[in-house]
Amino acid sequence: EEKWSTLTRAASQKGRHVAIIVRNKVELMLKDVAGKILGREITKEDGIDILRIEEAETRLGVRLPHALREFYHTVGNIELFGSSHNRFAPLDEIYIEEALLFFLEENQSVCMWGVDVDELAYDNPAVYMVAETEEGEDAWTENSPLPEFLRMMMYFQACMGDVEDNGGYDYGGDREGLSEELINFLSTWEKCVDYSNFTVYFKWGNGSQLIWYMTGDEDESVYLICQDEDDYTAIADEFGFEEF
Repeated sequence: EEKWSTLTRAASQKGRHVAIIVRNKVELMLKDVAGKILGREITKEDGIDILRIEEAETRLGVRLPHALREFYHTVGNIELFGSSHNRFAPLDEIYIEEALLFFLEENQSVCMWGVDVDELAYDNPAVYMVAETEEGEDAWTENSPLPEFLRMMMYFQACMGDVEDNGGYDYGGDREGLSEELINFLSTWEKCVDYSNFTVYFKWGNGSQLIWYMTGDEDESVYLICQDEDDYTAIADEFGFEEF
């Protein structure tokens, strides 16, 4: 425990932007995000039964952080969010190691994300990314606490999702860079994610539409994904997106 407490204290001292989401608003936030991405209402079947979550908590000997509990209970059965790119641990695979509760694995197993067990009861606990470095294991604090991190990750999973394997969008393409015309076009869209170097815009057309990019990428690509073919074709033709 001393090793992780030292790492997490050091990571906390690096500073983070704290976006507060009130406890009783977390479920509404999750349903709102999922509804925008999927283009439908979220149902009881989309989440995992609370009894299964409680079984996992009994095995772990701790109660999951409120936001993580609500994530599994609200959208835990939706593959697009759970495993389309990074992998949220199934309930029976969540584990505690040296004072961190780990719940998410990077898609190439390069790093893991977890929460300090001393902060599990907090409404907005910090999220720590732990990875192997040349000097050994190290931890970094994410830019936002758990509720906002989960919100960002849902969009990230949707942007990276594969339509054939886990319910991603049917139509998508990319183009090089943000033109002035595209920036003006996006001014009428909702900027739903502005997290570190990851930016996502949303707008409803005949279905859900997302335009996203990551600053700092060598190719500076901008991506468009749509549920509806006509939506995709209209934007792709106007701004030169080339189909994946």
